[in-house]
Amino acid sequence: QAASFLPMAAQKGAGAKDGKKKPAASASVPDLRSKLRPAVLRPVASPRLTTTINPAQWTSTGTAFRTIYSTSPLPAFAPRTLTIRTLCNGTHTMRDLKDESTVQDVATELHTRLLLPPWRAVCLFHWGRELDPRKTLGEEGLRTDSSLNATLRFQDPGPEVPLTRVRIVSPHVTTRLVHVGAAMLVKDLKEEIEAFHKRGAYSWYGVPGQADGVAKHVEGATLICKVTKGLDVKNLTSSMTRGEHFVLLGLGGDKKDKWRCARADSGHPAQLGFDDAVKLDLPPKAQTLTYHGVVLQDDHPLSAYKVMHNDAITLSFDNPALRAVDDPRAKKGGSGGGKAKPAGAAQK
Repeated sequence: QAASFLPMAAQKGAGAKDGKKKPAASASVPDLRSKLRPAVLRPVASPRLTTTINPAQWTSTGTAFRTIYSTSPLPAFAPRTLTIRTLCNGTHTMRDLKDESTVQDVATELHTRLLLPPWRAVCLFHWGRELDPRKTLGEEGLRTDSSLNATLRFQDPGPEVPLTRVRIVSPHVTTRLVHVGAAMLVKDLKEEIEAFHKRGAYSWYGVPGQADGVAKHVEGATLICKVTKGLDVKNLTSSMTRGEHFVLLGLGGDKKDKWRCARADSGHPAQLGFDDAVKLDLPPKAQTLTYHGVVLQDDHPLSAYKVMHNDAITLSFDNPALRAVDDPRAKKGGSGGGKAKPAGAAQK
């Protein structure tokens, strides 16, 4: 019986000398039977290693560490980077998060990046579970490089939110945020808009050459493209569309005969000729601000129109880049200090 349990190779090796199969020795039978007995699984009561920490508030970098055994869960450390996916607004990366950062802080930052109206709220989900806005990121069990999903919902903004900024929306230029106050007059807001288009600050996320979650910050004047052209490799100019908004950063080209710009909607670098665009000069008298179809008067404060925080105010003006060629005002609109050709030179 003991020999029948041996492998075939062992049985052949045992009878290789005399050509016959020899049974195993009787002394080895008890050993084989002991090996064939089923093992009995017994629970072993041993402590569980949770973490190796420093007793002095886990902040020291010395070597006085000890290993703690217990049955409590691992301590939660706040993440430093998060990736948030949206349905219609792409993927956004949040960097340099702090230990005390809450879920509401991340939702507010995303709300600001997307330039959402005050009646839209951002809700964050992690593996199908909605996160509590009042808890910190560590309390929700999030780790570095965790992926979240964001959805938008309607909400009642309420009058308790103070007015600190508004969105300036226009069909000619990109939407921008302007810091205001409830007591600010409309004429002061127009002056802020004029100063912004002369030299304003822009920020973009996801620009080529920048890491995920790192913003690109520039300052420059507003340029409005006057013509529609494709990419010109010979003249080293980028593709452009009439009425497109660019940000002037400086002079470019080998002979400094081009404008080095950035596209206002995406921040991608571009280069335009002096005759391809015009600088936007927007004095307060040329601006018309409306809020829910009502024209704002210069001597009235914003609180008189019940403007809410992060609400949209529409800006209208006469776009110099969209004027007709035979319009006398188009001849006066220069290219902002560049070598502009006369209007009749192009016809010749």
